[in-house]
Amino acid sequence: MKHPRTILITGGGTGIGLAMAKRFVTAGDQVIIVGRRESVLQEATKQLSQNQQDDAPTGYVATDLSSSKGVMALRQALPEKGVKSIDVLINNAGGSIQRRGDSLEDIAEQFTQNYEANVLSAVLTTEALKDILASPDGRVINLSSIGALKGGGPAYSAAKAAVIGYSYALANELGAKQITVNVIAPGYVSDTEFFGDTLTPERHESLIAQTLLKRPGTPQDIAGMAFFLASEEASYITGQVLQVLGGALVR
Repeated sequence: MKHPRTILITGGGTGIGLAMAKRFVTAGDQVIIVGRRESVLQEATKQLSQNQQDDAPTGYVATDLSSSKGVMALRQALPEKGVKSIDVLINNAGGSIQRRGDSLEDIAEQFTQNYEANVLSAVLTTEALKDILASPDGRVINLSSIGALKGGGPAYSAAKAAVIGYSYALANELGAKQITVNVIAPGYVSDTEFFGDTLTPERHESLIAQTLLKRPGTPQDIAGMAFFLASEEASYITGQVLQVLGGALVR
């Protein structure tokens, strides 16, 4: 595959997204990270610039990808970043939004917000950028979760399962253009903002105990899988869900 490639990573300012960005930047690729918090993206870009190649600059776009207006702002900003086509699109933005109460209205709000954050962000971004995906050899990589395969929080699990369904349909559509579409389903990954301040030491140990390898995943573990799926070696892999969860579903 050609180098440098252009890689666009949503949710690229922290955790797994930032680890992915660092992996691609180190390989000499141009990376654009996208997220809602400009200050976080600015700091992440400073970190990335320490490893970037002169001919493959990094950049960021601050916008809300759960709305069509925010996604169109991303599309319109890309030419200013020197982006004419995208070799690898990684839809990593999302998270688990907790319920505020037990009423039907609260439940509806939680399911809607999780769907918007995890599914619409991936769908709208992909649909808005579909015509500038590199063909042949383009890559779309969507982030799901062990929750989609095992269950967990109902709203989050349902949203991440929907990401898988969308990815299957997208793989069917884009296959004729020699663009692969795959899903990464992480398990428990430490050093992210996913749990906020709610992760107790007991919960941490319980999640580790569910794995066969007796350790949490790291952002670098997920970044390694993304880097492989974006490589020439993965050119015949599409429509797959790759589990990176330390064997947690085997137990």
